[in-house]
Amino acid sequence: ATPACWPRRFWRSMMRRWPNASTRGVPGKPRLSPNLRKTGPPDVVTPRHDPLPPGSTIGILGGGQLGRMLTLAAARLGLRSHIFADERGPAFDVAAATSVGAYQDRAALDRFASRVDVVTYEFENVPVDAAAHLAGLRPVRPGTKALSVAQDRLTEKRFISRLGIPMADFAEINGAQDLTRALAGLAAPAILKTRRLGYDGKGQAAL
Repeated sequence: ATPACWPRRFWRSMMRRWPNASTRGVPGKPRLSPNLRKTGPPDVVTPRHDPLPPGSTIGILGGGQLGRMLTLAAARLGLRSHIFADERGPAFDVAAATSVGAYQDRAALDRFASRVDVVTYEFENVPVDAAAHLAGLRPVRPGTKALSVAQDRLTEKRFISRLGIPMADFAEINGAQDLTRALAGLAAPAILKTRRLGYDGKGQAAL
């Protein structure tokens, strides 16, 4: 029954079935294969994967605090986690399974992949080559393109800018002359950041 505090019209509007891209007879709506779904820009489609059933194992690259939080969240959904990292970290204390190995060790990655259903990563500084290798064995989400973009701050900002998302002004800095030119054109104060391997304030300087 409709809760007394909720307007009935609102309740019905939440339940309405809207036509999707596979609905026949909707003008301008091309039909998609049932194995594909629309994501991002209108002309982009990606393979569709069903939700993981309880008891499945998520492989996580990286064993830090974010991997720990991800593992705990997965457990509440009935999912197991297997951590792969080049050294032990906080996530190792709560995961169902763990592996220590170099991200360049293809044999170790193969063994890891054989024990998980899907793969993700806890932070953006996981080597792209490792994720790309695993992508040939198991679904990796987010994909390697997203990982590659997120690892370079300049590439990431340019990507977001092309999507039309508002963001602060920025400039590429490769030397002292670039910095002088940028400070003349950008409103102060500003922050100088390394392009790679920066996080939680690391690799940043206030100007």
